[in-house]
Amino acid sequence: MAKSKITYRWDNDSRDRPILVLEKAKGKFTLDEITDYLLYDSRQYGKYAIIINASESACGGSGWGEEDRPGDIAILYEILERDNCPICGDTTPYQYCPECGNEF
Repeated sequence: MAKSKITYRWDNDSRDRPILVLEKAKGKFTLDEITDYLLYDSRQYGKYAIIINASESACGGSGWGEEDRPGDIAILYEILERDNCPICGDTTPYQYCPECGNEF
């Protein structure tokens, strides 16, 4: 079976926060697939938060206003040092010394 093509692009969400949008041409994403793509295919190293859509429409709800897509989309928020977390709003801690760059 051929591997489905995955592409990425940087965009902004409705609150103007940067997001990484992954698009898969066919089939649904798995967490392992997203991780492998970030680490090995696109080299988008970093820490990311992903929001999982478990709404009624995502689980086969009424279908009103939904278009049938053959592929899938994953939206990820990159979490940088000293930035506010896009999920909880807390400031993320240092991972590296701001003076010398060594990892804590």
